[in-house]
Amino acid sequence: MRFFIFIFATVNPTKLSVVIITYNEAKNIASCIASFTGLADEILVVDSYSTDETPSIAESCGARILQHVFQGHIEQKNWAASQAKFDWVLSLDADEQLGEALFASILAIKNNHFCLQSIAHKGYFFNRLNHLNGKPIKGCGWYPDQKLRLWNRLAGKWGGNNPHDKFVLNTGHSSGHLQGDILHFTYPSSTDLRIQAMRFGKIGGMQYQNRHVLMLTMQFLFSGMVRFVRNYILRGGWIYGIDGLQICYWQMVETQLKYSHALKNWFFNKGKSSAHSTFLLIILMFFLCVQYTYTPSLRLGKKFSPASYYPCSINEIPRPNLDLGDHWILGQTTQNRAFSLGVKMRIAPLIS
Repeated sequence: MRFFIFIFATVNPTKLSVVIITYNEAKNIASCIASFTGLADEILVVDSYSTDETPSIAESCGARILQHVFQGHIEQKNWAASQAKFDWVLSLDADEQLGEALFASILAIKNNHFCLQSIAHKGYFFNRLNHLNGKPIKGCGWYPDQKLRLWNRLAGKWGGNNPHDKFVLNTGHSSGHLQGDILHFTYPSSTDLRIQAMRFGKIGGMQYQNRHVLMLTMQFLFSGMVRFVRNYILRGGWIYGIDGLQICYWQMVETQLKYSHALKNWFFNKGKSSAHSTFLLIILMFFLCVQYTYTPSLRLGKKFSPASYYPCSINEIPRPNLDLGDHWILGQTTQNRAFSLGVKMRIAPLIS
């Protein structure tokens, strides 16, 4: 009987949809699709109205293109999975590729799936190998970075907190682990690392604004530093030199931004009449001033210079109407005004 099941499974392998969500991924999408050529029975790209050539490039690679307004990572991925033709789905980001070992592991599962019913796994985890400046990083808490990316869509759905989504299997379903890595090329440069940290910090803050304000305050004050120490010292970030230092630093900044945004949202939504509000706002503003005053020098790798940081000349820098009061001005010289403006421009998105 097992022999006949094996023959049937080999002749009729499980059908697999590969689903990718995109927005302006023209530089990545072709390489992503090429990494699983011969594995997918359907390639579905759900685009969020890209302004570059992403849809046309994906279509030329054999993908079916759907357009859908982006409302969040979790919402977009759940909608994309619902549009797939087949129940078994491999979900990838456009800046990810399948490593050779992982390709072979998935192909074996796909071709022999009916022989594995005794295991009855409804999802499979992989390790993800993240890259910075084209170099693989296995420290800083970046590896093994396990992700559940191959699953039966009838057995669960995307959950977690935006932007750090995860696929959650329904109660009673088991998962396995496949050998090989997803290769993640999300940070071609240190600038991309910084931009991602700032963006994810702001998005993440929306998920925590309903926590107790004292918990948010403690997390804002200490979580970033704890994360830096854990990833840089305990998880080997120091091994990777300046790259490891930058990764761990921007992880710390992302964590602080997440809780500072959550505190800001709490203050303006719930805390205006609270007895804690004035005290917490003072703490928040103090730490934001310190952080954002020194961030430019850390980012540029040299002493902060307003003329080098802003694209226009110092005298052309517009003064924003932030209604923060003249006490933010550090001095009367043009350079000091520009330096103060640098602090104000960074604080503005957090308190406006």
